Amino acid sequence: MGKIPVTVIGGYLGSGKTTLINKVISQDHGLKLALLINDFGDINIDASLIESQDGDVLSLSNGCVCCTLSDDFSLAMEQIISSSANFDRVIIEMSGIGEPHKVASYVQETDYFLDGVVVLLDVTKIKDWAENRYVGPLIIRQIESADLLIGTHLDLVSDFREKEIREWLENYTDSVFLQAPISLDLLVGLEINRKTVKDIDFDHNHLTISALIDPFASKDLLEDWLHRRPKEVVRVKGIVEIENEIEKSFVVQSCGARASVVPFFDGKQEEKNAIVAIATKNVNKERVEKWLYEIGRPEHHDHDH
Repeated sequence: MGKIPVTVIGGYLGSGKTTLINKVISQDHGLKLALLINDFGDINIDASLIESQDGDVLSLSNGCVCCTLSDDFSLAMEQIISSSANFDRVIIEMSGIGEPHKVASYVQETDYFLDGVVVLLDVTKIKDWAENRYVGPLIIRQIESADLLIGTHLDLVSDFREKEIREWLENYTDSVFLQAPISLDLLVGLEINRKTVKDIDFDHNHLTISALIDPFASKDLLEDWLHRRPKEVVRVKGIVEIENEIEKSFVVQSCGARASVVPFFDGKQEEKNAIVAIATKNVNKERVEKWLYEIGRPEHHDHDH
């Protein structure tokens, strides 16, 4: 069994985390998700989705299990990894005053795999909050910890203001800035077994391109190629064979600026030597194809969502 990936969702009060979690919970996406959320009272869970409740644990009919973070966080993580439920992924919703980088550091010291840190920003308030003498340092730390930034309420600001915010964010991070709402694929990436390839009820705003590749001669070559991906490539996922390594199969994945090549130990029969890249809608498609096809060839065809 491979390590369970963990996605950390942060952002200050009112940034839209609850709305995002509500969408994840309500979808029939085929993934077994364990969600550690800040407060059940803030989440609008359809009663028809609830199969059972045991204290602070809700089991939903779509395979999700929701737990509150009111108790010992490390204990909750231990219970998930020792569970027989075989979760596909853990999603952790931080409180508005939470420090995502601290949770990310914790995850990296466990038997989980840190997929990425996603931070939501209310663009109508973010600069004012960042300049506040009391909460400003926290806001900046949240921004700096992000692998992906998601701007909410962009419909309430002018194009000039949006450009201004994007340029201001560049002072603190080189992470990709996306506009909400985003698809589940962008939030957590495509699962290796492609459970999420089918359309689900999100507003899609990305381009997906896939390729078949030949086994790599070395891990260094693969990591060099991954490092050179265009910034607009938000997600990369695949299983690749590397000829001159003891472990022959490796999981290749990226979330924004974060990228990794780690051994693949899962016993499932997954498609190998295939890569899927997800890019923002405004990307230069030819540039992404040129990068992707350095190592591969078209699998079927690319498609916009």
